[in-house]
Amino acid sequence: MRTVVQGIIDSQRSRAFVQPAAGRANLLLKVQGTLIGEHKYSIKVLRVMNSAGGTQTAESFDEYMQVVVGEIVALRDAVLMFFPPDPDASESNNNYVLQSLWHEGLGSVIEHLGVPWPLDRALECVEIRDFDGLDDDRDAVAEIDTRQILHDAMDRLTERCMGNTIDTYTLVDGPHEADGTVETHQDGLCWSVAVAGEFDPDFGEEWDTGGY
Repeated sequence: MRTVVQGIIDSQRSRAFVQPAAGRANLLLKVQGTLIGEHKYSIKVLRVMNSAGGTQTAESFDEYMQVVVGEIVALRDAVLMFFPPDPDASESNNNYVLQSLWHEGLGSVIEHLGVPWPLDRALECVEIRDFDGLDDDRDAVAEIDTRQILHDAMDRLTERCMGNTIDTYTLVDGPHEADGTVETHQDGLCWSVAVAGEFDPDFGEEWDTGGY
């Protein structure tokens, strides 16, 4: 699986569709609040690889998600190509092997892309079957509803964490390019994507118990 993931990493530029652009204002993911009693505050720049092989700030959250999901689809294609079902094994065993390989590779691809928390936790819950019916045409990848992919992944993460720490982990409508919340039994935080200077000045105050 390590070789397959390295192949995805090495071929990323061949799939890059973002045109090089300079002087663009940074697109930021901002997180603020408390989680499991610990105050959190972070700001990360959302970057993508351009067609020249360089990195630059994403033009929008949708562009960022298109790039990330595009690489996840490339992993899907590679896993299905290099690890076809064993005709002598049961369907359940083949599915177990496929899911194990998928989640191992998915974590590595997301880490390579530098997807920041909390988006990385959610995207690790994307399922290989989310792309059933998608053909090999790269233009078809651009038609994927990436926000729905993220929303479904967040729902799965919430289900897996129920009874442990997380009650709600969601993408919500808001004034920025993307807004979401992470809520636990005791507290929570909000995350938002916007260009520097365009965040709500009261962002995070409803969860900010640390006086940050």
